[in-house]
Amino acid sequence: LFKSKKNFEKTLDISKKCYGFLNSKMACENCVSTRAIHNGKPIVKIEYANQNVYLITAVPIEQEGSRYAIELFKDITNDGVIDVEGKEVGEIRQLIERKNNMIVRDAFTRIFNENYINSQLPHDIYKAQEENRKLALFLISIRNLKVINNLFGLRVGDGIIKKYSKVIKNYSRNPEDWTARCGGTEFIIVLYDVDTKQAYRICKRIYDKLYKIELDSKQRSTKIEFDIGFHILDGKTMTADDFLLAAGRNIYQNADDPAGKKTVMASTEIFPKFLFTEREQEVALLLLEGKSNSEIAQSLFIGLSTVKKHISGIFNKTLVKSRSEFIVKIKEQK
Repeated sequence: LFKSKKNFEKTLDISKKCYGFLNSKMACENCVSTRAIHNGKPIVKIEYANQNVYLITAVPIEQEGSRYAIELFKDITNDGVIDVEGKEVGEIRQLIERKNNMIVRDAFTRIFNENYINSQLPHDIYKAQEENRKLALFLISIRNLKVINNLFGLRVGDGIIKKYSKVIKNYSRNPEDWTARCGGTEFIIVLYDVDTKQAYRICKRIYDKLYKIELDSKQRSTKIEFDIGFHILDGKTMTADDFLLAAGRNIYQNADDPAGKKTVMASTEIFPKFLFTEREQEVALLLLEGKSNSEIAQSLFIGLSTVKKHISGIFNKTLVKSRSEFIVKIKEQK
């Protein structure tokens, strides 16, 4: 089912449909084959399909310098491991999902954990290459969490982790996108079909939200320090570790990067006569680029109704009734 290079860092899905047996259209969240290859030891999980409960064991094997994983399915419906008697299909699936989530979900934040990163990230790298799609990875690191824990206690540090994870998990837009916590002080976001321009906008949105998170009034003399970096794969491949390292090296600078410059330009040069809110400035910039309402919503991670509300406010402040009138007016005043 799965194969890796000799260095065991690059995992390739050579079957593409191994999860079809489980009546799924996507790779399993808790993929035991990629974890078995990564860890070099058998990994097990429980799944429900075709009205049966299966114990699935992924066993890594090595042949001619490559490592493979063989998945073994055992029907344990009547073995008493999972009590299915008298339960509806939905109840059984929820019960198994809870057990499997304990393996791939961070118990504290409920977003994915390092087990999931190790299994899913190599799969996404391969998938993006095969389908010729862009894949963006964002890495958020809290630099001084250890200092905060030492000064104010673990309870304060845990509160920061929860607040950060709440912000970060909102950036998982589509079923293919995901967020995870790794290393205690780091978070990652993986998004499909994001280009560099969009990535800078996303970095700015994350930065603005995280920057507003503060310690309680008694501890506000200490600021939370964090970094945001990203890397985009576009037709190329690399190991999961190298992908993470590349994101960590490309640190977003709020005042100096293209997104930051564009925001400053928006408030001081393009819209000097209009009292736009910060969000209205962002929407107005996208209107000038010819983006549709749905494209604006996707770029800014807001709903269509919110987009329409901001556009209405922009039109009222500029005394126009349409996009074309708005664009003409902005060009005339430059």
